[in-house]
Amino acid sequence: MKEFETKALASAFDSSVFGARMAMRAAIRGRPPAVELREWELNHGLALAIGSAASSGPLVREVDGVAAAFVAAGGVDGINGALKLLERWVGSKLGLWEGQCLAKVAGSQGARARALVACLAVQADVCSAAFVARYFRRAKATLCEQMATARQRLEDQQLLETPMLDILAEAVRLKGRRGCCTHEVSCAGDEAVPGER
Repeated sequence: MKEFETKALASAFDSSVFGARMAMRAAIRGRPPAVELREWELNHGLALAIGSAASSGPLVREVDGVAAAFVAAGGVDGINGALKLLERWVGSKLGLWEGQCLAKVAGSQGARARALVACLAVQADVCSAAFVARYFRRAKATLCEQMATARQRLEDQQLLETPMLDILAEAVRLKGRRGCCTHEVSCAGDEAVPGER
């Protein structure tokens, strides 16, 4: 029977045995950041992702991988928080002014932005296109048509090919800025933009 070799592990913390033991104890004693803990819980099935949209009941589902990272970074808002992160990122890439709520953006620019958010949410397995449609208070069929158009548009293809973890990192940086859409009462309480489904 082979004995466990501790030198490699200890050398990662300190060169002396005493220093390595102290550093390991401090690392074990320290609580991981809330986002990392939440992501770990989601990845291991110890927590479920929860979202709520418009007039439907709550969405409760298991997530892992990139979806778990987005939901954890979205904070207490769960799936809705993950969608808010995607909204911020898409809005920044399309040059929308900071804080502009994508649910309120009318015309082709708003439709394109919402379609990109839906494509990314589905791609990351955060939620279904149907949930994104309810989140934005739009018809699922219309949003799905717009998603298909976005997947064919060259400049949108480039955005959709961005690695999801890069999107997450940039969205979290944007989250720290003031004036970003919060989709609270001001957005979610409003009806769909007239002339759009």
